[in-house]
Amino acid sequence: MDINPLYELRARLKNALISGTDLIAEDFRLKRAAEAMKPLEAVSPVFAKIGQLMAALLADGCEDRPGMLLDALTLVDAVICTQGTVAVPGEIEEIKSPEWGSAVTNAPYSVLHTLLDALANSGNGRYSYVVDTHTEHPELFEDYRIKHALVKALGASYAELAEQAAAWLSESGEAVVPLLKNGFDPKGKREMVRRVSLIETICGSRENDFYREMLPQAEKDVKGALIYALRHTEDNAELLIELTKTERSSSKKMALWALAAMEHGEAKRFWEEYTEKKPEEALTYLVESQAGWACRLTAISFKKLLEPWAGAASDQELPQKTAAQLTACLIAMPGKTGSDICECYRIAADIKDRLERPVAGDKNNWAIAGLPGGQAYARISFQDAVPQILQYSLCVEPDQELGDLAVRLYEAHGKRYFAAAFTARLLFASEEEFREWTEREIYKRTLTGKTLKKEMTAELVRVLGSVIWDEKQGKYILIVRKSSPADGQIRTLKHVLPWSADGYLTELAMNISYHTLDAVLGMWIQPDNEAYCQRLGGYFYKRARTETDNRMYLSLLAKCRWSECAGLAVKFFGGKVRSAWEVRYYLSQMPGDAAARLKETEAVYELAKQGKLKGVKLVESLEEYMEELKTERAAEGLS
Repeated sequence: MDINPLYELRARLKNALISGTDLIAEDFRLKRAAEAMKPLEAVSPVFAKIGQLMAALLADGCEDRPGMLLDALTLVDAVICTQGTVAVPGEIEEIKSPEWGSAVTNAPYSVLHTLLDALANSGNGRYSYVVDTHTEHPELFEDYRIKHALVKALGASYAELAEQAAAWLSESGEAVVPLLKNGFDPKGKREMVRRVSLIETICGSRENDFYREMLPQAEKDVKGALIYALRHTEDNAELLIELTKTERSSSKKMALWALAAMEHGEAKRFWEEYTEKKPEEALTYLVESQAGWACRLTAISFKKLLEPWAGAASDQELPQKTAAQLTACLIAMPGKTGSDICECYRIAADIKDRLERPVAGDKNNWAIAGLPGGQAYARISFQDAVPQILQYSLCVEPDQELGDLAVRLYEAHGKRYFAAAFTARLLFASEEEFREWTEREIYKRTLTGKTLKKEMTAELVRVLGSVIWDEKQGKYILIVRKSSPADGQIRTLKHVLPWSADGYLTELAMNISYHTLDAVLGMWIQPDNEAYCQRLGGYFYKRARTETDNRMYLSLLAKCRWSECAGLAVKFFGGKVRSAWEVRYYLSQMPGDAAARLKETEAVYELAKQGKLKGVKLVESLEEYMEELKTERAAEGLS
């Protein structure tokens, strides 16, 4: 239906309003517009009404032309409002969202607004609110507006929020890189440093042009981050060598760190000369390098320091310089591989306790602190440091030759090397080979069966604590978190296990029945594997009914979708004095449906009534909670 006559009529009526009603009788354009409306009058009653008003307005004997004109114009305007359309040429297309996030998120404004506010501002509770929201509604963080806010949060004064934002953004992969580059300020502060770190972590060498383009204008920490990012491209070696000469302070150090990561021939020659002049200082820059030449230079330095002590007299004093260089070598060993490195471990193991002697000018025996893979401030002897570094090195860079060596050193030197050997068998043996070796090494055989060697428990926990179920990959992986001395970033290295942990490893952990290992088992839960969840759930339930403090098991049982809770609360509360809030909270966290939780709550209620469980207003609180559970049970019965 063509309604253009309606628009023409409105234009003529408005013109008559301006010209005055005395001229309407002579206005031929208005009369022509009214005639054009005739075909529409038969289509709709409202159009017929417009026709009647126009006939009355144009009649010679119209007594109230001003009023009639206003009535006609008002009705025409009202009809046009109901018929209005907006159109542009072309075909209808779906809304395209930015690559870094979805275009629209179906979330209440109150939720999204509060989340954006928490990301944009600091203050009590905002960080926990953001983390809790991510746990409960991770889909919100795919919205492009939240992605923008996360990038801004990289500069948050609350460091934990900034680091968490960086972790979430890194999960978006390359799609988020355009957003990180948008508005990048090479003269900026911590936010820009984190942007560079994210870009180079996600893209590596693929953004080399960006690093080099931004470098000339960059300042301070941003400049250092851009220099360090150059390590991903071997062709940057000459530029980095030049920067070691022209830059000062932290920027120069970053150039050295970056250069140490390269296999490039120029880098190799540079570090050969540097090591010759300043061996201890050079080793501090080779810590992260896994380049072939770096392995060889580290091995040469370490072996040179070790050989004089292979048969040293017990009263010989340890020079301060030697002690410092030995520590630098140990710290540089993780991730280094090859026959020369293996030879260093063999010599170090054979030295045994010969280096347990005072350093010149110190009465106490030499001890090493701050070794990677151990407790940050723990001081340990050289004899204990070597196997610790070997085990950590296998986690950083799984290497078959190094793994075979770890097993041989365990056979030759015993328990100190068990964790390293256990890690090697976990990484390289078949499941059956691993089972056979482990059963032989950790159990004592008795007339009644087998008993775990108690001294092995801590070592087993240390290694198995690094195994987790990776839901994204659908595999079990060995992880290690490695702190970079260059940029301070903690990077997580992941290595897929050759076989599934839900077989013998699970059996092993269950047989040991150790509280800390139970927490490890919790990291192996596969939420979509119903049979495995039931297996673990049964084990956790049994353990929870025997452990005095069984709170940890509640979340594990919930994750396994376990349906029983009988005996859990009664075991936990015992006869101690508890606050009503604590009792209520524990009961609300129990697994199972409302009926199961009600039954266990009633058992706790009986303890409280008998005076075996005491607390202020505890009985009243339990009565109130039981009523809530009864309502919930009724609702579950109806659904």
